[in-house]
Amino acid sequence: MPAPDLIHQLKQHGSLILEATRGLTDEQWRWRPTPTSWSILEVIGHLLDEERDDFRARIRMVFSGADGWPPTDPEGWVQERGHQEREPQDLLDELDRERTHSLQWLTELDGVDWNSACVHKELGPLRAGDLLAAWVAHDLLHVGQILKTRVRLTQRSAAPWSTHYAAP
Repeated sequence: MPAPDLIHQLKQHGSLILEATRGLTDEQWRWRPTPTSWSILEVIGHLLDEERDDFRARIRMVFSGADGWPPTDPEGWVQERGHQEREPQDLLDELDRERTHSLQWLTELDGVDWNSACVHKELGPLRAGDLLAAWVAHDLLHVGQILKTRVRLTQRSAAPWSTHYAAP
């Protein structure tokens, strides 16, 4: 799939994220399905972190010819940056601003070689195109996580009725 198609998908994901989170109460935003899993609010914070500090930064790094691969700590960032204590709309607005910035930058890239690569010490060579494709997939995986959490919330709130017929 060519880069413009992947960039177009990233643009569409903003709407997916908004729809997946529409109508949540504050308690639903902050509810964790298990003590060690992320709330929907933390997932949004993670998407923001990855937007700003991982995918866009790493693609920029590959195109600049930088050596090395700076460490990331997605799980730690969620805690360190206090996403669970943030206001949902503030995080959504910040994610939207960062995505707009990313899309503007990506669409202005001209004549870049999406096969340019940087070596990751554990994964080996990663091309800019690999990172772009992973960015699209990452968004979708976390939209799925949000929807799965919403199913769990429905199962909780529907009691005494069961969702077993459709969602065991």
